[in-house]
Amino acid sequence: MLAENGHMPGWFNQCPAASGIGDSSKTRHSNVDLVHWRGSDGQAALVELKWTSNRPSEALQQILRYGAAYLFCRRHRDRLPVPSGALLRAV
Repeated sequence: MLAENGHMPGWFNQCPAASGIGDSSKTRHSNVDLVHWRGSDGQAALVELKWTSNRPSEALQQILRYGAAYLFCRRHRDRLPVPSGALLRAV
């Protein structure tokens, strides 16, 4: 809520990561809970929160899945309908 209302500059919540990739209803709506974007050095930190499951391994699996989708899109960006913005060049 704080990021959404602009009280945390550089932080964004519920950022689409792999929405629509695959046909499973489990991955159809895939968002990173929090992203801290440091545009000055082109870095993004991804934060996945787990409240009800309380399983850090589940958060790690999600972040790894999002990272794999990011690497795929970055590698094939010239053949995909993906905008080549600053986030696609993040390290």
